[in-house]
Amino acid sequence: MKHALAILATMFLLAGCANGGSDGVTEHSGDYREPTLEVTGEEGPAPGELQYEWQGAAAESVVLRLEGGERTRFSGVCTVGEERTVISGQVPRRYTYELGGRELRCRIQKQSPGSDVLRVILTDGERTRSVQQTNRQGGTIEIVSSG
Repeated sequence: MKHALAILATMFLLAGCANGGSDGVTEHSGDYREPTLEVTGEEGPAPGELQYEWQGAAAESVVLRLEGGERTRFSGVCTVGEERTVISGQVPRRYTYELGGRELRCRIQKQSPGSDVLRVILTDGERTRSVQQTNRQGGTIEIVSSG
């Protein structure tokens, strides 16, 4: 229990320290790598893929954390309103999105082979909204969160 509280307190502290950039998105680490994810439309997840839609109270900003095995790579697209952002790289990564009443939609795909886990955690500074993971290369996680 102490471990869980320490982790939760650290998450809140880190989420509270995040500052929004001029475009409403702040990337907190790493170099840019060209993604290989193809966005083809609004169809639902295929078998073996995960999708999560948050229906809780609105938040001004949310933090998207990507974690996993040491060499786990990912690529994806996140959209806030009409503004689309390409995200990619190697875990760990952290992105802050300023929602301003708009909806966040993310589709993130594990790019690396092997059984290392890609874990996607969505928080709003007060609580964890979603924790999802996949260990399959090409496995996709979708998140929809109202702002």
